Amino acid sequence: MPRNGVPVITDYETWPNNPEKVFGVSAAWAEANPNTHLRLLRALIRAAYWLDENNNANRDEAVEILARSSYVGADPTAARVYRGDLYTQAARSLIEDGLMATSDFPDFTEDNFQRPHQGELIDGVAFTPREPNAYIDRFDIGLKGSETP
Repeated sequence: MPRNGVPVITDYETWPNNPEKVFGVSAAWAEANPNTHLRLLRALIRAAYWLDENNNANRDEAVEILARSSYVGADPTAARVYRGDLYTQAARSLIEDGLMATSDFPDFTEDNFQRPHQGELIDGVAFTPREPNAYIDRFDIGLKGSETP
């Protein structure tokens, strides 16, 4: 009989503020559609760049585009379902009741899309996506730079 899993650590504890979404395709599809795969990845990279451009200036336009019925067909910014105000109210009440500290929560006034530094991984070593080798080089084990086995 299958057993239900029990989380012993949260995603945030493993890698604070990590990118949580992954785009993946099967190896068979990638091999059968190499040009489409490459062009799709190029489009995703360009879209991410466009979203981040000029301090996230294009995000409101992206929300309007995705909200159209030909895409998601939802309320722009999904305001009816994403209730950050309720989260903030609950978090602040926990702080007021002395059950949690202000430092246990992100700054409620900050935009949650900004992630210039990904924090530290579960091993306590700082990680920044634009410098992945710097993370690896902080460990005593393993090959460094141009070293080969």
